[in-house]
Amino acid sequence: MAPNLGTLPVETLSLILGHFCLHCSKDHRYELPNGYFCCRSSEQQQPGQPSWYSRDYRQTLHSVWLASKRLASVAQTLLYHEFVPGYGDAWRSTQFSWEGRLASFLLTVATRKDLVAQVRRIYVHPHLLRAITEEEAQLTLEEALKAAAVIAPAAGAQLLSEYQGAFDELQEQRLHFPGPRRHPGWKLVGMLLTVAPNLERLSLQVEGPGCVPVAAFSVLRRLSGSNAGGALLSNLKTLDLCPRSDCGCRS
Repeated sequence: MAPNLGTLPVETLSLILGHFCLHCSKDHRYELPNGYFCCRSSEQQQPGQPSWYSRDYRQTLHSVWLASKRLASVAQTLLYHEFVPGYGDAWRSTQFSWEGRLASFLLTVATRKDLVAQVRRIYVHPHLLRAITEEEAQLTLEEALKAAAVIAPAAGAQLLSEYQGAFDELQEQRLHFPGPRRHPGWKLVGMLLTVAPNLERLSLQVEGPGCVPVAAFSVLRRLSGSNAGGALLSNLKTLDLCPRSDCGCRS
């Protein structure tokens, strides 16, 4: 029988397929403070062209995922190393669809504790939040709460119920998200941060000063102080903030 990829050890497959994962390959200035926000040095994303990030990385791993069951397990692990839609200047692509991205990712990891444990990087662009309605945010939260026992076995439903309750309390006190645009999607971002135990880097591209989700982080801080299952975001090493769609960022 002729050798093929499916016969290789998992460790070898991970090394090979890791070339199609930004987290593993460290391609595109991945470790630099402005790596999430700047365009590639070789070329710039053209609005009418497909997202280079999706084309060069995500699509390849998705194709491998569908090729065989043995390859699927490795490709799936790599796909969930990061949630960075619109990475670099890929957000400029008008052919990229933002609808349902955050909700789908959150609900997937909500039912797969093996996948949520793989998440190391999260990048949030304003386009991602603009695509989320209040109704979608609330329905997604409710679905995530139903899966709480799967997401966080140690703290379970209590932790995520406290998260929802803390947001409701802040809203009652009129301590809404500051800034001219208050996206309901920040609720989903906050919950994603709540359930991702191994997150190492968080990058936020916000729409100017005052648009950092203070309420979301306040809720996380409060829960972290009362979380018997361990401190939230305990593995977070880097927080990147960028107030514009250029390289004016700080880390």
